[in-house]
Amino acid sequence: MRLQSKLPAAGCVWLVSVAMTLLQTPAIAQELKRVPGVSLKAINPPPIQMLVPGFTVRELPVDLTNVNNVRFRDDGRLMTLGYDGDLHLLSDTNGDGLEDKSELFWKNAGSLRGPLGLLLTPTGYAKGRGAFVPSKGKVSLIVDTDDDDKADQEMVVATGWQEIPQNVDAVGITMDKEGALYFGLGTANYANAYMVDDAGKAAYDLKSERGTVQRVLPDFSKRETVCTGIRFPIAFAFNEAGDLFCSEQEGATWLPNGNPLDELLHIQTGRHYGFPPRHPRHNPSVIDEPSTFDYGPQHQSTCGMVFNNSVNGGPNFGPSAWAKQALVCGESRGKLWRTQLFKTEAGYVASTQLFAALQMLTVDGCVAPNGDFVVACHSGPPDWGTGPTGKGKLFRIQYTHPSAPQPVAAWAESPNEMRIAFDRPLDPVKLRNLAEQVKVEYGEFVRAGDCFETLVPPYAVVQRQLATPRYPLQIAGASLTGDLRTLIVSTAMMKANAHYALTLPRDADASQTTNSPQRAQIDLEDAGAIRAWIDENRRVHQRRVAVDRGDQRIEMHVGAALRNLDHHHPARRAVAVRQRRRQLTNASQIRALRMA
Repeated sequence: MRLQSKLPAAGCVWLVSVAMTLLQTPAIAQELKRVPGVSLKAINPPPIQMLVPGFTVRELPVDLTNVNNVRFRDDGRLMTLGYDGDLHLLSDTNGDGLEDKSELFWKNAGSLRGPLGLLLTPTGYAKGRGAFVPSKGKVSLIVDTDDDDKADQEMVVATGWQEIPQNVDAVGITMDKEGALYFGLGTANYANAYMVDDAGKAAYDLKSERGTVQRVLPDFSKRETVCTGIRFPIAFAFNEAGDLFCSEQEGATWLPNGNPLDELLHIQTGRHYGFPPRHPRHNPSVIDEPSTFDYGPQHQSTCGMVFNNSVNGGPNFGPSAWAKQALVCGESRGKLWRTQLFKTEAGYVASTQLFAALQMLTVDGCVAPNGDFVVACHSGPPDWGTGPTGKGKLFRIQYTHPSAPQPVAAWAESPNEMRIAFDRPLDPVKLRNLAEQVKVEYGEFVRAGDCFETLVPPYAVVQRQLATPRYPLQIAGASLTGDLRTLIVSTAMMKANAHYALTLPRDADASQTTNSPQRAQIDLEDAGAIRAWIDENRRVHQRRVAVDRGDQRIEMHVGAALRNLDHHHPARRAVAVRQRRRQLTNASQIRALRMA
């Protein structure tokens, strides 16, 4: 049985996921409307609503069909892979910071079916300049061999597996420092993962190439299986430490206990990642590797994922504290997260902040050479919108106001007090009468930014989430700590083991005067959800996670009760069991520290 992290019933209020939503000062009632059974919904929300301050959003003035992937070349031009298989090169012709010209690099004449994944060739690559693209039945290298910025050759890098009926097959691709390629092969049957026939006999085979991560040698001479138990790993990337991660799709909509949530996985050789999960009869020989992080509520459809690294020597996206973090796209409900990873002796632990809500299907994104984040969106409803012929949009998210205070942590300080820490002092004058304007909702599926979630995947599980009750929490008062860096919200007793969303006004900024005006909003989840991992030695691991806040740190303390699952598979199940905060001085960066 594939276990998921659960909070304990007793004392759960200390570990609730506290989310905060900060709305601009005009009357909230005029900005929102009530939709029966769900949260208040924003009227005419912007295409991309940033849930943290300091950002500006602009749409690229280009006319393209739905784009599946975006990446920047070493010459600063943006390459796009269309859902239809066409590759384009985009450039900025007037110096306004927006790509406005699109030129065809490769015209797909039926060769690429269901392409999903884009890896640009390294500078000076011996086989030519171009891109690797996984598609149905193959992985191709599409290259320009005569340096005219027009691809003239398709080289098949890998093929030979049995195709599946779905429109996508081979998905996601990246390259290690030695030049080996990694890509995914979707599961054989996502709705019948054990492949059980009418007689009740399962045909699922661990030796099959389906539902695996594949590795291709740098000279393309050999392909091998890295791991099993994969459903559809849409994006792959190596972090700074050289470890491989991928975004993975939720599967419990079709298979109970099969990837209950969308995931970020740390890919390791020989592991099985839980789709299909261990079963006493159909799949008894595996140990299900837990995810590094789960994105909820169920059915977010995590797709694009990159690490927030410098591109062509430029800055990272957003505040400097966001550097090196994973930037993850939630396709079917329009989400952008940043996930902070901490490597420990027993495996990775992670925390995540939702930083944007979108009104279009959010398929992919990448960091630009100037530090912007470019987002590719499909038109149409979930899950895959208007398809290869529909019109898509591209956006640039720019960090234009770095002086705006950024929230770095939120937590339940006591059963009747929430605290939100910022990276710099707040202006108390702008927070007058704050308690009168604060609103808190809580419930099993309540999240920050819910008022901007308008995309609704057509599944019963999502309808159940929307129909689950939400409750108001009475506000008793609001204040600031002496250093003006921590906001204190006093509330009625928080008795429910639930998620809490906090709404309060914030001063407007210049982002609200752009062509994509923002409703100033902040979204931050409690770092108590950071995980500690179980290893084979039954040790209790406690991790202290320090969050940069200028000259102070908010320190969370996570422990896990560990048990022996299988001595061949260290770093097993993860549960977050407690947290506490402590102020430290002279913090220079976000880092994980091992408790002595």
